[in-house]
Amino acid sequence: MQLQASLFEELSSPSIPATFGQTRVGIRNKAAALNKGGIDYLNCNYSLNPYVGCGFGCSYCYAAFYVADEGQRRDWGHWVDVKTDAERQIAGSDLKGQRVMMSTATDPYQPIESKVELTRLPQL
Repeated sequence: MQLQASLFEELSSPSIPATFGQTRVGIRNKAAALNKGGIDYLNCNYSLNPYVGCGFGCSYCYAAFYVADEGQRRDWGHWVDVKTDAERQIAGSDLKGQRVMMSTATDPYQPIESKVELTRLPQL
């Protein structure tokens, strides 16, 4: 089993399955995981979203409205895409002293998280 050393290590695509339970899993290799932009009321400088989509499909969820594709909005809860190049994005950003809000547009603890482990704490 290959372990990911930290949140910011790039994943290799073969370790991500095409499905996980009843959820279709996709890969977004060059998708923005780290976005600069203040969330004023939370006093944050960046948001970090390691996934797009969701495997839960909660009826009260607001995140589906952020997806541009209407078919994906209708299918919310049955698909999730993993953003794999967070390492490159983090390495190019000076985050010292910055506040980063985790997962503003989707749940960070997707069922696939148990396999890809994007949001686990780095080993110190």
